[in-house]
Amino acid sequence: MPAGELDGLWEVADDIFVAWLAQQDGATLPASQMLQEFEFFRVEPPIVRLQLPSLCAWNAVKGVAGSREKSLRAAHVEAHHMAVLLEVQSLRSSWPLGFHEMVDLALSVLGHPRSFNGGVRARIQWTLQAQAL
Repeated sequence: MPAGELDGLWEVADDIFVAWLAQQDGATLPASQMLQEFEFFRVEPPIVRLQLPSLCAWNAVKGVAGSREKSLRAAHVEAHHMAVLLEVQSLRSSWPLGFHEMVDLALSVLGHPRSFNGGVRARIQWTLQAQAL
């Protein structure tokens, strides 16, 4: 298998793990604790995406009927990565946006239950409340 294809498979595996983690109860399974477990067992941790271009694109056009669908699928994936970015303190220096922009983006996800699933919205809400963001 060519290296490029293998990289693509790892990206999908990372996305699946991050999506799973972001839909778990944060009080029961904190993301930072899970990432520390990877370090302890010397396992390569999943890569959390630090850029959220599709989520930002969705947010920019969310009020325009019919325009957000083209970025929505990728925005779903990025919303899960954003949930982990918000929660893990050590990733905050890598946020792609400023503090207020990240919180506003998180609030936009929370405000659209028909666009984003309940698990990721619950995790984002828990993180915002638990960390008083």
